Amino acid sequence: ALGTPLENLTALALALDGSIYFTSRPAAEGNSMVGRVTPAGMIEKIVGGGADTHNGSGDGSLASQGTITTPTAIAVGSDGSVFIGEGDDYKVRRIAPKSIITTYAGTGTSGSNDSTGKATSIRLSDIASLTVDDEGNLFIAEHEKSRIRRVAPDGHLSTFVTGGADFKPWNMAFGADGAALISSDIGIGQPATMRIWRRELDGTLSVVAGGGIVEQNGTPALAAAIGSPRSIAIAPDGSYFVASGVSIKRVSRTLATRNANEVAISSPDGSEVYFFSIAGDSVGRHLRTHAGALGAVLR
Repeated sequence: ALGTPLENLTALALALDGSIYFTSRPAAEGNSMVGRVTPAGMIEKIVGGGADTHNGSGDGSLASQGTITTPTAIAVGSDGSVFIGEGDDYKVRRIAPKSIITTYAGTGTSGSNDSTGKATSIRLSDIASLTVDDEGNLFIAEHEKSRIRRVAPDGHLSTFVTGGADFKPWNMAFGADGAALISSDIGIGQPATMRIWRRELDGTLSVVAGGGIVEQNGTPALAAAIGSPRSIAIAPDGSYFVASGVSIKRVSRTLATRNANEVAISSPDGSEVYFFSIAGDSVGRHLRTHAGALGAVLR
């Protein structure tokens, strides 16, 4: 893999067997492809690599015989299915574990309504990212339309979450509690909209990070400026990482302190930071409270 030239990689996905799937969209017309880096380090072409064809060809045949157009997103299910978002064709293709490629969602024509029903009969808009959960549901982030769609394993499409003009989803990830974290921004020069949103199991949507003006480490999440968030990943301990511009930011419940005998925890809205002892007979004792963004001692 190290000696193989690749051009304009647009998305990555990790499979349970350790394989890395990628989409490539060369600057020159044609040759869009999906490839796989095996656990042994070998690169294999999965689909594409020939001339781009509008409404990509090969449905119902082996993926190696098909073509794709402008791949913008990719995800891998627990059963080994590979889902590919084709941006300019406004649809999602699926490569089954037996390597048969089919259209999984979208009609090939752009659309913007909130219809529900058979996924292949409903129009999609731009496809910013794809996510698959443990139950096999596929989630399609439509950045420009301020929504995320869900396609159930039986092929039924519905709206998972939709927001206002300040909600423009790029990517999402699920935590151990089943809630989803979603990266969003409306564009360059709008730092107040560069945020991480959280969708609860009951559908409630709220901002949990970003939208602030403070850029230094140790800032409460809601007071922080996080740049333009794109990809997001959640760690086993519940902290999460956000790829934002030229940096990767980590958000956690505990904050770094200068005293090894203390731990600092931010309030949910970031307005206050609580300091607790983690040493000696006073373990768990509240020591003081600071104003979140300013650092002034409140009590």
